[in-house]
Amino acid sequence: MSANRIFTRQQLGLDYRIWRVMLAISVFSLGFLSYRIIDSKKCIPVNFIIKTITAHTDSAYNVGEVLSLISSTNKDETTWDFGDNTAKITGQYVTHIYKTPGTYKITASTGTACEKIMKIAIATPTTTIESSTNLISGEEIVGPILTITGKDALFTCMVTAKVYEWSITNYPKLTQTGPSAIFQFPTPGKYIVEVTLDNDREKRYTKDINVEAEAVKPVATPTDPAELKQLISPKIAPITIPEKLLPSDAVVAGPEKTKTINITDAIFKDYLGKVIDRKMTAADFDTYLCYKGDTKVILNGDLMTFNAMCGEISGKKKSKMILWKKSIKIKTAEMRRDTDGCVNIIEIKY
Repeated sequence: MSANRIFTRQQLGLDYRIWRVMLAISVFSLGFLSYRIIDSKKCIPVNFIIKTITAHTDSAYNVGEVLSLISSTNKDETTWDFGDNTAKITGQYVTHIYKTPGTYKITASTGTACEKIMKIAIATPTTTIESSTNLISGEEIVGPILTITGKDALFTCMVTAKVYEWSITNYPKLTQTGPSAIFQFPTPGKYIVEVTLDNDREKRYTKDINVEAEAVKPVATPTDPAELKQLISPKIAPITIPEKLLPSDAVVAGPEKTKTINITDAIFKDYLGKVIDRKMTAADFDTYLCYKGDTKVILNGDLMTFNAMCGEISGKKKSKMILWKKSIKIKTAEMRRDTDGCVNIIEIKY
C-alpha cells in the first residue's frame, strides 16, 4: 500500500508560514502606533476676537473694512484662513480686508489639531468706505491714552510685520524700532504716536496721547531747628572756574540767554546716551539750555562748554577720551537753573 505524504515545518502546532504572516502584522501595527505617538501634538486651545474702528453686531462687516483679529494664544503660532482664497498668514495679531460681499468662515488654528471657526457676513456698505485708507487710528496700537511727563509709556503694535518704525509725529526726535516702543514725553500737551510697518506708508497706524505735567509732591516741613535753618539758608557748593579758562586781565560778556523748555534730569541723561551713540548732536539741546552750546558743563570736575562736552563724549574731538568712548556711561546728569528756571550749569558724571 502506498500513500502520498505532505511534510510541513511546524512550530507549536502552527505552520511556519502562518507565523510569518502574524509577525508581519505585528511589526506593521507597532510601526503605525509609533508614528501616531510621535506625530501627535498637545492640543493648544485657541479663540479669537475681531475688532474694527466702527462698532458692529451679529458678526456683520463691510467690504473694504479693516478687520483686526486677535488670537487668545500668547505666541505668534496662530495660522489664519479667511475663507476667501487669500493666502494663509501666521501671527497673534493680524488684519484682513474682504473685497467682495458674501458669507465667509474664518479659521484660526494652532497646528495642534485645535482650531476655532467663526462665520461672518460681509456686506456692501450703505456709505462709501475707502478700502485703501492711508491713516488708520484704532486698536492697532495698544497703549495708554493719558500719561505724565517723564514717565515711561509702553506702546505695542497688534499687527504682525517684519519691520516696525515708531515715531512721534509732532516730536520727530523720538524714534524707535521693534514690535513695542517706550517713550518719555518731555512736556505736557497732545502727541500722536505713529508706527509704520515694513516700510510701507499705507501700513501706517496712529494713536492720540494726552500728556499732563507731573504732579509736584508736597515737601514735609522739618521740625528740627537745625533742619529748618538748613532749609531757610541752604549751603550751595561753590563752583571753582579754573584760571586758565578766564583771562586775568579781561572781562568777557556772557552769551545771549534764550527762552527754554523744561526737561527732567532723567530724560536729559538718556539724551546724552544718544550723543555718545551719535544719534543726537549738541544742536538738539538748544531748546533746553539757557545759552545753547555755550552753556557751562562740569564733566567729572572739568569745566567746559556744552558743545565741547558733546564733542568729547561722541569722540568727534580728538582726545584720550576717544580710546575709551565705547565704555562711556553717564552716571548722573544734574541741571542747575537760575531764578527764571533756565538751565545755566550742568554737572555730569560718567
